[in-house]
Amino acid sequence: MQVDGGSASREPEAMGGGYDAGGGDRWYRQVANSEFLAAGLRHPDFHLVK
Repeated sequence: MQVDGGSASREPEAMGGGYDAGGGDRWYRQVANSEFLAAGLRHPDFHLVK
């Protein structure tokens, strides 16, 4: 996956990982291309967690 504004392929792709945020906390991040986001939003079991 390229992070420079374009995707090398049209396949849904995502990558992510966790990191130590200090104070015993662990935070997570995820980076995805637009195809991955669109596929997730169309999924019937998708729900937004507030």
